[in-house]
Amino acid sequence: MFKKHWTYEYIVPIWNSPNLEEVLVQARIPFKKRGEARKSEYIKLFPTNGKYAESEKVELEVFKNNLMKIRDTNMSDFIDFCLKSAVLLTIK
Repeated sequence: MFKKHWTYEYIVPIWNSPNLEEVLVQARIPFKKRGEARKSEYIKLFPTNGKYAESEKVELEVFKNNLMKIRDTNMSDFIDFCLKSAVLLTIK
């Protein structure tokens, strides 16, 4: 996929087996809802409001460490990349 795109060498697919929800459960993410309704909780798990940045960093570090123990995903690589990028953005 994307083999002819100029960014191909930078693209790293994120995989979750069998699916994202199962990996999040294994990473000890607390869900209140089940099935399709669970997807509405993602915004609470991954908020995008800057005022939560410092507390999110701690939570994301814990999340990343939990993900590193799960063999069914490489999402910890993505979370690590995001954390490092956020540090670089705050330094500028």
